[in-house]
Amino acid sequence: MRGFTLVELLVVIAIMVTLMALALSVPSADRKRIAVEASARELAATLRQARSMAIERRSTYAVAFNVANGAGSSGQVLNNWDGGHWYQILGPVRSGGQVSRLNYLHPEPILSWKPVVGINSVLAQIDQAWLGERSVLPARKVRFLALSDVDNGHLHLSGSSSTYYNTFPGTYPRPWCGWYDTGSKRLYGWGAYRSGVATHDGRNPSGFFYQGTDAAITGSRNVVDRISTITGWGGTLLATGEVRPIANARWLDSYLTFRPDGSVVAQPFGQLRLYSYAYQGNNSVGGNAKSPRGDLGDLAPRYDTSGDITGRRLLTPESSQAGHYLARTGYAWITLAPDAEQDSDVYPSAAAAVRAMMPAVRVGINQAGDVRIEPVRAFLPTGTALDAGWISSWGAAVTDQRYQGNAPSEIDGTARGTIITDALVPEMLTQRCWWTTP
Repeated sequence: MRGFTLVELLVVIAIMVTLMALALSVPSADRKRIAVEASARELAATLRQARSMAIERRSTYAVAFNVANGAGSSGQVLNNWDGGHWYQILGPVRSGGQVSRLNYLHPEPILSWKPVVGINSVLAQIDQAWLGERSVLPARKVRFLALSDVDNGHLHLSGSSSTYYNTFPGTYPRPWCGWYDTGSKRLYGWGAYRSGVATHDGRNPSGFFYQGTDAAITGSRNVVDRISTITGWGGTLLATGEVRPIANARWLDSYLTFRPDGSVVAQPFGQLRLYSYAYQGNNSVGGNAKSPRGDLGDLAPRYDTSGDITGRRLLTPESSQAGHYLARTGYAWITLAPDAEQDSDVYPSAAAAVRAMMPAVRVGINQAGDVRIEPVRAFLPTGTALDAGWISSWGAAVTDQRYQGNAPSEIDGTARGTIITDALVPEMLTQRCWWTTP
């Protein structure tokens, strides 16, 4: 067999050097844009695939999302340094040999005490229902910037006569692009870890790190073993030292359901944790069911009695801690952006914070299953302006009157302005406003 001549080898080397030079000549911003757009197209294709499978196989499917920071990082800004940002299709599960009914709103089994179905049984069935390979966003290149329109911190009771549920802790709500505090020069990003913000029951809603009664999380790692305390179902839910996901795909914190009729449901964030919390408080389970530690319910944003949870009063995409403005925008949006280059939430200016998130792309899907890919523009639509004049703080006096149902509103509760879904300018961050004037 004839080998390569020296001239042929030199030609190959020259071609490789030329290609490398061309690749390096592409500006950094263009390389970021290409990577983010490619990931957005892949996500859109997966959403369409899951819908097609549901229609063709006459069963319910889902796509679940996972967001986990790199081990050892602070989590003050989301990062995908270790490839912890991924998604995967989930198929129908089997419980006792039976496939979930087609009219289920989600494909996973639900915790119940009649008959008794515990959290470990639910998680085991979810583990068996994953289909295909995980779609992992390229580490150190692309991240999920947000999985919804807004991070509300913890759940809120939309339309309640109680004003308590319309108030927010100091760093909330955080829109998908975050908000920038000009005093501390910090960016409060969607889902980002932030300690020291107490809820009304003393829990700490640091982004979506609900740490329960444990010590503060450091390095984005779980601080203790989490063992299910339900009698007879002992098992490790989270191990000491492992990275704790902000959005845990295995726990179905954030997922989209695809029905056989082609419709799509954006499921409320973290509902399996809430079911687990309600389950812990049910006397008929027996044993250690009411223990305040160890189960998924201890990592839920507890806000009132279990009665509100079991009554499903709060489980809507708008009222959950990661809200979608489906009634206002028509789409559930997922935002992709270049991966974080620094492990810090401090930026010299709002403009610098914007540059760290751009070029961003949003993938949206509506209830009919139509998928859109929208590049995020660096300017507001022509003829529009931010409607931030009335925002002086996020205390009860403002949120009760102008932010009802977790969305901007008139004092009488009717919708106000237009929510911005495809633009990002520094003023949106500093004025903490992501909607335009009416």
